[in-house]
Amino acid sequence: MWVIPASLASSDWIGGIEKDALTGNILYAPENHEKQTHVRQDKVDRVAQDIGELDLSGPESGDVLLIGWGGTFGLLRQAQQSLAAQGKSVSHAHLRWLSPIEPGLAKIIRNFKHVIVAELNMGQLRAVIRATYLIDAIGLNKIQGMPFKVSEVTEAVERELGITPGSSSTAPVRSDALPANA
Repeated sequence: MWVIPASLASSDWIGGIEKDALTGNILYAPENHEKQTHVRQDKVDRVAQDIGELDLSGPESGDVLLIGWGGTFGLLRQAQQSLAAQGKSVSHAHLRWLSPIEPGLAKIIRNFKHVIVAELNMGQLRAVIRATYLIDAIGLNKIQGMPFKVSEVTEAVERELGITPGSSSTAPVRSDALPANA
């Protein structure tokens, strides 16, 4: 049913104005705002109970965990499988839920020596991961309006492992040789 904008009948249907917890009438009381904020958070928290298993490719522990979400799925999975085929201990967790963050991630994230969060933005998910799990997640960010290339991801993982990209030998990596967003 469509509601005519600015009609009296629509006041309890649309808008971001806080409503009374009991009557649904507009109410500006601070105590009500606090109560409604907790009600909304409880709803989000209950969603976590119905989230399925974490989409994980690779073992539940190892050297590197690649974390991605949204459109990064295919290339991160391809990079993880390519690195695993070379004998590297790399897993890929693809998040389908960001709020609440998938509960399965908490079960495995500390089982990895390195966590790389690949995002096509400035690193918002990495900040959430760091704050939520208190780990030193590394950002692999690209903000050029183009998707990652599989080679960019595999090179970032190899750098994190101390391997010169494209070789099979371990070599020290100079911190000034890393891109600023790695």
